[in-house]
Formats: sequence, C-alpha cells, structure tokens
Amino acid sequence: MSLQETLLYKMRTLSRYILGQQVAPFLFGVFIIMFILILDFLYKNLEILIGKGVPVLVSLELLLLSMGWMMVMAIPMAVLIATLISFMRMTSDNEIVAMKTGGLSLTSIAKPVLIAAAVLSFLMIPVHNYVVPETNHRLANLLVSIHRKKPALQLRDGVFMNELKGYSILVNKSRGREIEGVTISKLDRGRPAQTIRAERGEIFFAEDICYNHGLLIGPEMVREFLFPYYRQLLRNVRSRQHGKRLHFQVDTDGNYAEAIDLYREIGMDVMSPFEVAAGNDVVAIGRKYPDLVILGGIDKRVLAAGREAIDEHLGHVLPFMVRRGGYVPTCDHGVPDDVSYENYIYYRTRVMEMDH
Repeated sequence: MSLQETLLYKMRTLSRYILGQQVAPFLFGVFIIMFILILDFLYKNLEILIGKGVPVLVSLELLLLSMGWMMVMAIPMAVLIATLISFMRMTSDNEIVAMKTGGLSLTSIAKPVLIAAAVLSFLMIPVHNYVVPETNHRLANLLVSIHRKKPALQLRDGVFMNELKGYSILVNKSRGREIEGVTISKLDRGRPAQTIRAERGEIFFAEDICYNHGLLIGPEMVREFLFPYYRQLLRNVRSRQHGKRLHFQVDTDGNYAEAIDLYREIGMDVMSPFEVAAGNDVVAIGRKYPDLVILGGIDKRVLAAGREAIDEHLGHVLPFMVRRGGYVPTCDHGVPDDVSYENYIYYRTRVMEMDH
C-alpha cells in the first residue's frame, strides 16, 4: 500500500470515528427535544385529549400529526447538541490536540461533520416542502372538526369567555354540545348590558361559505373537507325520518352563484338568504332553478329608503316568485338599525298583500 493510500485510509477511519461520536448525542438530543415538545403539546391540549370525551384514536391522530413540525424543530437542535457534546468530549480527552499534532487542521477535522450536516439538510428538504405542510393542514382540519363536533371545547367551566366580540359568555358545565348554567351578556358601549340566562343549552355552528365574489374555498376543498360531514348528517336524519319527504337548507351570506350546483350534489334543496348586495337576484336564480326552495332575496337596504323604493323592489321580486312557488319572502339579512318601524310594517304589509 502506497503512502497516499495509507493516508487516505487513515483519513477515512478518522472521519468515521468523528461521525460515530456524533450518533449517540444526536439520538439523545432528538429524544430529549421531542420529549419536551410532546409534553408541551399534551399540556396545551390536555382538555381536548382527556377532559371532553374525544375518542382515543382521534387523540392519537392529533399527536401523530403534530410529529411533523416537532421533528423539523428537533433535528437541527439535536445536530447542535451532538456537535457540542462530541467536540467537547474530544477536546477534554486531548483528541483534538492529537489530531492537530498529526497535521490536521480544524477544517479537516470538521469536514465529515459538515458533509453529514449538508446531507441531512438535503434530506430534510422534502420533509419541509411536503410532509410538514400536509401534516399541519390535516392537523388544522382535525382541530376544526373536533371543535365543530364538540364546540364546548372552546368553553371552560366557570370561566367567562370574552373572545367573541361584544359578548361575554359564562358556562357552569359543558359536555360536548350540551351546556348547563348559561349566562350570555351582550356588551354595547354606552348602553346597559343585555343578559340572557338559561339552565341548559346546545352549541352549534352556522358558518358562511361564500363572500361577495363566490365561495371562500374552492369546490374541490368543499367536497373533500365539508361534504363527508354533511353526507353523514343527511344519512342520520333520513334514517330517523324514514318515509317522509325531507328538505335540507343551506344558509350563507355572499354570492351563491358557485354554491347552488355544488350543494345540490348532496341533496341540499333549500337555500337562503340570497344577499342582494353580494350580487344575488332571486328572480334570475328562481328561473334557472325552478325546483329550488328559496328564502330571502329582499334587499335589506331598501327598507330604509322609503315606501317608493320598497314598492319598486317588491314589484321586481314578488310577482314572478309568487307564481313560481317554492319561495318564502324574507329580508336577505337581519333588518338594519336604520330601518324605521313604520317602514318595516309597510314592507311586511306589502309582502302579505302581494304574496297570494
């Protein structure tokens, strides 16, 4: 064996030795950091995992989906720990001095560690680009699903919740959707608080899916993340009302253009309130979908504009919609504060006169 081959063999042996010194501290660092992150996750989500009746398998899924972001935090810190521990140990045992005495520079000593770190960084790229975004997305969707199925998770027994702007909510006891000892106070600046108390209640979500220009999320995302729950709900209702003709309603503000065909795919045949300000025209929609049951479509803004504006608007909507049928004439949203009592009574009177 030539001198050059001998030196190359010794350098490879030394590189393997230096890398070998990194393995145990690296694994130890990953274990310790993951242990701390898992404890932090359990502490922050203890009420979800244990106290609110979430199934064990769902709790395990939450933990597993959290492993993605935990790993991308743990591995870089573990590399730092391994480097510090191994080089401090070799320094204390004078191994670094021996290597430098043998003619090696610090760059040569650190070279195998730098190469290993570069390889590890390269391997982490697909984890950062694909694994972590996907697991974080699924984790967020799972948490949303849990809160929708068990919305009382957001309430703490005996503690005022003030996150909902303008309201203060106190619940003495909560279990899933069921709540007991409910106190809800509406807080208006400059006005006395309006308080409602109830012995028991139930929480449910009614969220808009559209905004002024259409769906808040794409149709494929609606089909993937929302429809499975809707289909389960519809099956449950139909199984309990066997033999009866049932109607299922969707309520959302915003522009309905994309949502109508989408929700009809799963059997939703009643929709409301068709907000005029968002571009909805119930007459055009009624012509396009003659079998769709429609609620709303009367512009709330017109009610404050006076009798002439009310008559003009109702003259556009009601004659055709009354002939068509399958229509409930109501305001397209809550009646605004600037609508006078006289205008509102006039609007309702005209609706009753024309709705026959």
